[in-house]
Amino acid sequence: MHPIDDTTFTLTDFTRRYYLPARPYGYALFRLYFRLEAIGIEHIPASGAVVLVPNHSSFMDPPLLSAVVPRVIYFLMLHHHYYHPRFHWLFSRLPCIPVKRSGASLSAMKACLDTLEHQQILCVFPEGGISEEHKAKGLRQGAAMMALKTGAPIVPVALHGVSTALPLGKIFPRPRRITIKFGEPIPAPDGDARDKDQLQRLTEDVMAHIHDLLHDAKNPVRT
Repeated sequence: MHPIDDTTFTLTDFTRRYYLPARPYGYALFRLYFRLEAIGIEHIPASGAVVLVPNHSSFMDPPLLSAVVPRVIYFLMLHHHYYHPRFHWLFSRLPCIPVKRSGASLSAMKACLDTLEHQQILCVFPEGGISEEHKAKGLRQGAAMMALKTGAPIVPVALHGVSTALPLGKIFPRPRRITIKFGEPIPAPDGDARDKDQLQRLTEDVMAHIHDLLHDAKNPVRT
C-alpha cells in the first residue's frame, strides 16, 4: 500500500487514525524532553504546494518536523530504509516516498510532482542522507528541480541540536535542547528545470539560507 492514493490523494487509514492524532502528543513530548523550540513556523504557507528543505543530521528529523508543522508533510526516504523488512509495514502507511540514493526513478519523480500538484508539502533533504549538522555532504538538486518544475516555493529549515540528542548509531535519545528554525519562503524562479547551472545556483542559495538559519539557531539572541 502506498501512502498516496493516485486518484483521490487521500492519506492511508493508518495515517488518519493514528499518525495525525498522535502528532500533538509527540509535540508535547518533544517540548518536555528536548525543550524543543520552533521558530518561524509562520513561514510555512497555510495552503498550497511547498518544498521543505532541511538539513539532515539524525533519524529524528522527520518526526520532529511532523510534530511542529501543522500540515501533513510527505517525506522522501531512501529506498533501503523504506523497504527494510522490519519497518516497511509502517513506512508504507505513512506519507513517505521511497527514492534510491543513486537518484530518483521515474515513479519517485512522478510521486513527488503529484504531491506538489495536489498542493501538499514535500520534504527533501538536500544532502541525500544524514550528515554532520554544519558539514553538508555533496548536495542533491532534487529540491531545486521540484521547485522549478512546479513553481512551488522553497522553505529552508535548520534543525540544531538533533545530532547531539540522538547521535548516529545510538538508539536512545538524550535530553538535549533542540531548535528548529524556519526561513522565509524562497520563490521558485522562472527557468528551465533542465538547466544544470540554474539548478546548482538555486541549490547553493537554499543551502546558504540553511547555514544562516543554523548559525542563528546555534547563537540565539535572548532578550
